[in-house]
Amino acid sequence: MKDTATAKLTDAPISTKAAIEIANHLRGKDTDTAKETLNAVINKDQAIPYKRFQHGAGHKKGQMGAGKYPVKASKSFLSLIKSAEHNARDIGLAPDLTIHELKANKGTTQQSYGRKRGRQNKTTHIDITVKEQEA
Repeated sequence: MKDTATAKLTDAPISTKAAIEIANHLRGKDTDTAKETLNAVINKDQAIPYKRFQHGAGHKKGQMGAGKYPVKASKSFLSLIKSAEHNARDIGLAPDLTIHELKANKGTTQQSYGRKRGRQNKTTHIDITVKEQEA
């Protein structure tokens, strides 16, 4: 029996930089905490700390330096975590899960439509692997 479940989201129309920062913040946490964090980011109650792509990210409240509220990317991550939880339930894993792997990579570029001369849309690939928590 497998002890991990995976989910993938390809060519999500979100910023790769925001996705990398969210992935770095959520990796290693349990799924319930991750969902609470993402809901707080969507409601703009809690910011995601930006450690790598800090340019233009001002300081936020609390024990945090630079941070932002990536709402669109947070919605994509929230749906992906829920999908991974459903996949885990389908293969018979326990409901208490930890995010074992979470990575965001640059996706394909698509030419924008209309008068936006030569601009390309941002896309991101996101992979998640959840694992049962060890007692």
